[in-house]
Amino acid sequence: MSNNTLRLPNKKEADLKSQLEDWTYANNPLLKILLDAYCVLDLSNNINSFNLAFEDLVKESERKIRKNPHFNHFLKTEIGPDNWEVKFSQNEFHFREDEVSATLASKPDTKLKLIAAAIPIFSGNSTRIGTLVTLRDVTNEAQVQADRLEKIVKSNTDGLTQLHNKVFTENLLKKVLDQAKKENTFVSILMGDVDHFKQDNDRNGHPAGDQLLREFAQLLKSACRETDLVARYGGEEFVILATETPVPNCVAFAERVRIAVANHPFPNCDKQPLGRVSVSIGVAAYPEHGFTPEAVLKAAD
Repeated sequence: MSNNTLRLPNKKEADLKSQLEDWTYANNPLLKILLDAYCVLDLSNNINSFNLAFEDLVKESERKIRKNPHFNHFLKTEIGPDNWEVKFSQNEFHFREDEVSATLASKPDTKLKLIAAAIPIFSGNSTRIGTLVTLRDVTNEAQVQADRLEKIVKSNTDGLTQLHNKVFTENLLKKVLDQAKKENTFVSILMGDVDHFKQDNDRNGHPAGDQLLREFAQLLKSACRETDLVARYGGEEFVILATETPVPNCVAFAERVRIAVANHPFPNCDKQPLGRVSVSIGVAAYPEHGFTPEAVLKAAD
């Protein structure tokens, strides 16, 4: 028998319902301090007792719960009474909390995320007499986590191009160079500028300039490896961070990017001084051209 069960002094003559009521009464001080919603179920999964937090969770009154007390009348969960009964009967159940999806029976469109636990209740003679179910609503917690993650992503992302931004790039570059120093490896950096961008902006307007930058960013991203970092460093300036890639390889890659940009049909490219969009790309590496992020970036610029 699992240690994670709840026991009651043996009452040989008491029926199961009476024993369950006695157990609830005996453990009332413990149940009162539970912050989570809870309900005590009999062997038919009818609700024998519950707290205010359970009423709040299922959005039903005490009167309605007692009138129609089966657990499934209030919550539909992916891990519910049928699942518990199978595990209990096979002696496979061990006390634990699971995150489960649930819907309110009275409001099927209301989706919940719950931390649920089911604990078998035994009498003193090892007869199972019911189940204690605890439920913690973490729906809003999940949304808070999602909002926090979205905020982190936004703080590290350039809003126009959806590439990494300057702050993220500088922080990452420092960590990468520190790691390269420890492992005695090298890091290459490419820094590119869209030529005559201010002139293009003045002539064709900012919306056209923004579109040019978006297309240029996607072109860079599609040309790079998944392991490379591509970022907008500011204005029309972009950075590519390529770990353990020799400078000659980066120079060859920069030439391929230059040709790809020249051949790409950017909007208003015929109005550029050369009749097309062009880009200038510099290449530098740690430790060959500098030992700090600032020094390597300056060498690449």
